[in-house]
Amino acid sequence: MTEQDFDEGASAKTSSRIDLVIWYYSRRPEIHFAVETKIITQYTVGSRKPTASIRRYVVEGVKKFVDGQYAPNHPVAAMVAYVISGDLSWLVNRINTTMRAESIPCDKLLSEHPIFRAPPAHYVSRHSRTGQCKIQLHHVFVFV
Repeated sequence: MTEQDFDEGASAKTSSRIDLVIWYYSRRPEIHFAVETKIITQYTVGSRKPTASIRRYVVEGVKKFVDGQYAPNHPVAAMVAYVISGDLSWLVNRINTTMRAESIPCDKLLSEHPIFRAPPAHYVSRHSRTGQCKIQLHHVFVFV
């Protein structure tokens, strides 16, 4: 968001813009790599509920990449999950279950990255997109 957006009353919490974009400048600026971040939890922490946090990760993160709202026509992007409580295998299982429940096109559910196995945890999913190239999403889990 720009300073002008804030001056006009926009909120980072309600904005539908992606969290982090790496730009490539040549003749014109173009998105090169996009990252969306979400906070997830297995247990209720303050006002954060497990089901809502996982659903938000999937619907307001993964789905926006798959629908082409984020990183259109880019074959690779990333999701970063800030984990405030829980077990990684439980969280990954719930994300996969939620993607199926939300009918998100998925050629490959989250699975551990074959090369990057050191912390932070790194998983990958692959998705088909209507009228665009497929997208590979890297899911990085950061325990905070």
